[in-house]
Amino acid sequence: MISDYLLYDLIDKFPDEKVIMFPVRGTIQDFVLVMPPAGLESYYYTNGVYDASIVVQKKDSRKAIETAFSIYDHYRDQINYVMTLPNNVLTTLARELHLTYIKARSMPLNLGDVGNGQYQYSINLSMTIGGYK
Repeated sequence: MISDYLLYDLIDKFPDEKVIMFPVRGTIQDFVLVMPPAGLESYYYTNGVYDASIVVQKKDSRKAIETAFSIYDHYRDQINYVMTLPNNVLTTLARELHLTYIKARSMPLNLGDVGNGQYQYSINLSMTIGGYK
């Protein structure tokens, strides 16, 4: 799934962040969450535009916005970007996903204080495979 590629790309590009795919219960306060797609998603990608969402949560509001904008700045206007799955990931997916263009739909969206002093921001991306949109 395209979210798998995004997950491992975030882990590679932002090694100091706790990057996860699925929300977990417990005491994790600070994380970067790659939102899994709703419904069924193909494992085989053809030319088209695919959407992805990332949620940043931090206990410190300043760190939350700084992290969100770091991720936003990294992905917002990438051309000919390659995402790679590490060799230790067992999968039938291709090791590399070649994206023609990555576009942020807007600046990071403030989701606010979600309780217990945890601040969240959402980053929404459109990723194009083959041809510019």
